[in-house]
Amino acid sequence: MSKYAELRKIDVSNNIEKKNGLSYLSWAWAVDQLLQLDPSATWRYDQPMAFGDTLMVFCTVTAFNK
Repeated sequence: MSKYAELRKIDVSNNIEKKNGLSYLSWAWAVDQLLQLDPSATWRYDQPMAFGDTLMVFCTVTAFNK
């Protein structure tokens, strides 16, 4: 099984958090899971864009050489 396939099989249901009616995974938890399977994974943040009171953040993740 590929490392990506292993990552896809992780049951995240016990780590889902809720805030303002939205469900999400903690970035720290998700990165920890990724780095366990690909210690060379990287990420970078690009220039954010403002839309009134809202800020859109762009993040590029490289993992499993993709």
